[in-house]
Amino acid sequence: MSKLVVLHFNPLELYPPAMNFINTLAAGHPGMKTRVITTAPAPGIRHYASPSPAITLTRRGSAHGNSINRYLAYLRFNIGALLILLFHRPDSVFYYESISAFPAILYKKFIRPGAKLFIHYHEYVSPQEYANGMVLVKRFHQWERGIYPTADWISHTNKDRLSLFQKDNGLVPDQKHRIMPNYPPASWHPKTIAIADGGPVRLVYVGALGWKTTYAKEVFDWVSSQEGRYTLDLFSNNIEGEVKDYLQALGCQWIQLKDRVDYYDLPGILHQYQVGLILYKGHIPNYVYNAPNKLFEYHTCGLHVLYPEHMIGCQPFEKTDSNPQVRGVDFSRLAELVIPSLFSQGNKTIHYWDYSCETVYSNILGKL
Repeated sequence: MSKLVVLHFNPLELYPPAMNFINTLAAGHPGMKTRVITTAPAPGIRHYASPSPAITLTRRGSAHGNSINRYLAYLRFNIGALLILLFHRPDSVFYYESISAFPAILYKKFIRPGAKLFIHYHEYVSPQEYANGMVLVKRFHQWERGIYPTADWISHTNKDRLSLFQKDNGLVPDQKHRIMPNYPPASWHPKTIAIADGGPVRLVYVGALGWKTTYAKEVFDWVSSQEGRYTLDLFSNNIEGEVKDYLQALGCQWIQLKDRVDYYDLPGILHQYQVGLILYKGHIPNYVYNAPNKLFEYHTCGLHVLYPEHMIGCQPFEKTDSNPQVRGVDFSRLAELVIPSLFSQGNKTIHYWDYSCETVYSNILGKL
């Protein structure tokens, strides 16, 4: 029986693609003995559970809270993961992000050089961000660059991020460098799309809200000025105090701040809306070259999608000739936006999103 260890320092619950990978692994490789090593999420977040008896989920502390907790979590994760690698001796190791790399580096270089190594990056981190960021992650990245040539798989979420990664690290494009998008499960595909019903246009936003990093103020002011033509529901457990204070002071009855939603409950919630919003300003390259999870989640659930037109990562998915649509707009000029006319049904055909995480992960499962 082949054995796999998956290293994911940050809590799985905050990274739906990692949970989707584990679920797909359980269905596609039911006989593979797998150990998944991660940390615990913050209190109040429902824990993700192993989908199969063949997959053991181990949590090494929690990085939530003060800096002492985080440092202890680094120690517990790295020491615990290394011990599991020593005793489990997997045929393959799959780690996510530089912060999870250290045990895999030691295992590949000194313990079992012949083991397969798989690496995936949820985000793109520029050289400047590595240089100015956390010292531990900077060091891990310096070390992991030495094992890139021996890795069996290195992936990013889209071709722009992958190209930047290759350029940053002096890597010649190779067939082992892959694109692994963040698509939701096939079960999310809708039977109908959101259409106008004569009432207010129902907008939704799922995700973090920051004052300098998102178009929160612009959207709040615009919805408030429309006097009931639109409603906006916000689902977030990561909202800056300044944003929350402004929203409270605005007192707009058409904007509602709601609690965080468990990822696998999203389809039942999103089907209640007509338009999903993406609000990133693109303050760092990662967000400029980003096709975020929520684009595919909204669209797969039958919603039209509006994204900031400067987000290069979203542009390949623009779709205006069929429904549901994906459109780039200027969020600094929302006063000129008339959503019902943008999403007029007209003679447009209905075309559902064709992709799923199961299709995406079939490639890597074939390599394990």
